[in-house]
Amino acid sequence: LGLSACHTEERILPQPTSPRPRSRPSERMASMARCLRICAAGLVVASHGEPHGSGGSCRREDEGCGSASSGLAMIQVNRPDVNRLSDTVALREQPPALEQLAADVARDATLTLVASFNLYWWNVKQNSRWADLYTRIRGARPFDLIGFQECEDVASVVDKAGLAGFDYFQGPMENPCPIAWNAAIFSRLEEPGSKWIGKDQWGDRWITWIRLQHQASGSAVLFVNTHGPTKQCVGEEGKATGTNWVQGVRELRKDGDAVFMTGDFNCWTGTEPIRAIRAELPQGIDGGIDFILSNLPAISGGKQEGWPSDHPIVKGVFGLPARDGGNPQIIDDATPAPVGQANHYRRMAGVGGWGGTCRCPDGQTYNVGDRHDGCGSLACDGGIAGDCHRVVDAARDGMAVTCAKVAPGSGAPPAPAPKNHYRKAAGVGGWGGWCTCPDGQRYNVGDNGDACGSLACEGGVSGGCAKEVEQSREGMKVTCAGVSV
Repeated sequence: LGLSACHTEERILPQPTSPRPRSRPSERMASMARCLRICAAGLVVASHGEPHGSGGSCRREDEGCGSASSGLAMIQVNRPDVNRLSDTVALREQPPALEQLAADVARDATLTLVASFNLYWWNVKQNSRWADLYTRIRGARPFDLIGFQECEDVASVVDKAGLAGFDYFQGPMENPCPIAWNAAIFSRLEEPGSKWIGKDQWGDRWITWIRLQHQASGSAVLFVNTHGPTKQCVGEEGKATGTNWVQGVRELRKDGDAVFMTGDFNCWTGTEPIRAIRAELPQGIDGGIDFILSNLPAISGGKQEGWPSDHPIVKGVFGLPARDGGNPQIIDDATPAPVGQANHYRRMAGVGGWGGTCRCPDGQTYNVGDRHDGCGSLACDGGIAGDCHRVVDAARDGMAVTCAKVAPGSGAPPAPAPKNHYRKAAGVGGWGGWCTCPDGQRYNVGDNGDACGSLACEGGVSGGCAKEVEQSREGMKVTCAGVSV
């Protein structure tokens, strides 16, 4: 995930003492052969053929391996392990072959990607580095959940960093720690909230939280974020901070919840507060004082450059268990949905963020990505593909649909009665977001021409409204089944 191991410091991966001469094309091709990239579930898994230091790596300096800033996330085949002393990412051997690892990732629809980032707001503001900050966040994608710290305007960050389709919650403005989540991946189970956990010389400290349902797996997720108090890592103050974090999580979580807690905790591994919260959430990613903690093991993760912030971006990949109400199975691209079943709209590997709409035979329309082929085709099986737009849209990034197969001789596909009515309507704009109907179907709709005051969503649950024109939802409205038109 853009790990610093791809361009690790000298004490981990020793660098040559003299500049390396620029390689010839043939040498660059050989270097490329050493770096095998396999796209899976929006990830790039990289392997290097030569050992360096404690494990093989794909270094940023190796021509043909790509750059950490090229837009492709570099994930080590070796599982990352944080060096507690130097706070750098070291590598250790991991037995599974690259091909098998990639295949496992590609077929797992229960993957979720979590990130944490302290934005260093006051300094970015003082130096007017907003464009750099938004570019940094945009380049850190993909992620499904992100906890921000030192973020005084999460709505602006979501808008200007290109996180279309994300919903968010700001929370208290003193020492803010807002959260954002991909509304195409998660639906709300409860309204978001905040809870006081401490106080320091800068004021009150909080946790912000929301309970969500991961749509592909059906898992309930408690997502918590914090910005911990400073200079309260030892003694009675340290115990109190740890106790408040633990009590906050225990009060909010419900049986069966997958828990992700992000944050700048302002304390290191081994201190009293971190020992306390890690006893409650023992898994996750250690990025120094920035953590992603969970009750589920991380598949992979680490940290990457965060400038213009003074903190890294910490990211982790986690697998969620399948629950009732979810459908973690990924149907092969060429396989139609079984006769009599609904259209199958889901996230899957090999699908990009460029894309457009797919209209199934029953009239349902879905926002889908391209097949990572430069808009050559849409991930639209059994339906009519619309135009492909070369603009990344987080709401469709990785999304595909397989339309329901028409029953032989029926002349029409099976359809629920009554049906949700998704159509073009007058007075509906291009800003907008997602509407979830009671039957679980989701629709990309515009606002009611009121500058994101409301979505054209009748009888359903509205997600966040993105102030960005998107052609696939412009003018689109849905009336959910059972609502009088």
